[in-house]
Amino acid sequence: MCEDIIFTLSSKTMEGYPVIGAGVCDVIYKERVNKSFSKINEINLNLKDPDNLYETDYLLNGKIGSLAPDYVHGLVLSIDAFNIQGPTGGIIGNPNNTGITADGLCNSIGNGFSIIALPGGPGMLIEGTPNLLKSIFTNIVLGQNRLVSERRIMLELRNNNINLALIVTDGTGECENGMILTYCQNRMEKLEIDG
Repeated sequence: MCEDIIFTLSSKTMEGYPVIGAGVCDVIYKERVNKSFSKINEINLNLKDPDNLYETDYLLNGKIGSLAPDYVHGLVLSIDAFNIQGPTGGIIGNPNNTGITADGLCNSIGNGFSIIALPGGPGMLIEGTPNLLKSIFTNIVLGQNRLVSERRIMLELRNNNINLALIVTDGTGECENGMILTYCQNRMEKLEIDG
């Protein structure tokens, strides 16, 4: 029987931009996934326009997200591109599908997973339906796209019988500090960008 697990990563691009990530894959592929993402340090994003917030996410998705093998069901990444204005530098979705701009709508990404992302973050992926995700997300995001406490997030996930979830924030911008929360089987862990 297949069992989905969460994998995490922390690296830097060739330019020295710190990148963190987390994703979902079948447990039998974890080692292969880690090997694929070990190539992040060979990637040069070559960001050209410090005022183009879309460019950072587009290149993050295209160059780093494309490292994900076909058996990665969901992926979140956050980057600190320190010469870019922000808020930007966060992506979420199924790396095998065409990316779309964050629009605040809940979408199914296949394999029983759903995502939502707000412009400027945060984004969330759960193992569950888009309607369930919308209900949870509404209860954990405050005004100005800020998350409630980790304790309240965990309580919300438990109360809705969520087995697996990922939450990501943008890593680039004056007020941004890239962060990923992973939640699996009632256990939450936090991964932060370490400049």
